[in-house]
Amino acid sequence: MRLGHGSGGDIGRLAVCGTVNDLAMSGARPRYLSCSLLLEEGLTMATLSRLMASMGRAT
Repeated sequence: MRLGHGSGGDIGRLAVCGTVNDLAMSGARPRYLSCSLLLEEGLTMATLSRLMASMGRAT
């Protein structure tokens, strides 16, 4: 499995920015964000770490 900068862009950043944008467009003022992950068996810690770091940089 390859996460990160594929044809859709940086998936971690897109997940955060897309959620915040949807909230902002409806008039909300996002202050907090929770994250739930469903991980495939065999996902490496390196891949998970890149994803989480990407989400962290989006703030």
